[in-house]
Amino acid sequence: MRNTSLTILLFLSLLLPSTAWSDSALDTLEPKIEAAWASGSRPIVIFDLDDTLFDSRPRSMRIFLEVSQRPETARDYPEAVTPLSTISAREVQYPLTETLAALGLHNPRLKEELEAFWKERFFSNAYLRHDRLTPNARTLTQSLTALGARLVYLTGRDRPRMGEGTLFQLSRFALPLGSLGVLFMKPQAAIPDRDFKAGALDSIATLGSVVGAFENEPTNANLLQERFGDASTFLLETIESGKPIRLDPRVKRIRHL
Repeated sequence: MRNTSLTILLFLSLLLPSTAWSDSALDTLEPKIEAAWASGSRPIVIFDLDDTLFDSRPRSMRIFLEVSQRPETARDYPEAVTPLSTISAREVQYPLTETLAALGLHNPRLKEELEAFWKERFFSNAYLRHDRLTPNARTLTQSLTALGARLVYLTGRDRPRMGEGTLFQLSRFALPLGSLGVLFMKPQAAIPDRDFKAGALDSIATLGSVVGAFENEPTNANLLQERFGDASTFLLETIESGKPIRLDPRVKRIRHL
């Protein structure tokens, strides 16, 4: 019976290569970093920020708490006060509709008002201070730079609304900056995240040899893997936009950094 079970597991792993997990990102990247230096090129590792290096859920939870404390909410949506004020991190999804559904809130007017309130604050310097560092983010980034890699923070955040807060975050949590880490941000909020990231890749390529990349959005992970085919791209399984994207089988899924 045990042999039969092992055979079934092996068969499933062959059918589903894109769902395989990798928990040794540093071990995978170390020889690539060494090889880049040996070829005379500076090794580059790309990191997304929101829900990759930083957990954005506490930011949203703070905003939902503020919504629950508004007199207008108690007056117009009394059923929402308790769910919004006691929301847990596991109930927070990036699509606001999914978050409200998890709380049992389906009023379209509430969704419209909450979305406007949330967007104004979520994409702002002031609320970035509520983010938490993803477990092991500091250790991983500092280990990579100790091996000789330069980090590129490639984010969909825009500089006018979130530049100051982002730089403060990186410094506050002692993530590598200066000669060890460079930040790429959107110059304008209206630019779609994927378009901005795709347009930044040529500039990033001039910095050295991209040997690795970390993302939480499958569409962006696919973009990075396609552009830098010899690099190891890792998809961190946190929250994401939920768009139905087939993950490139070369991308490695990871549970944690």
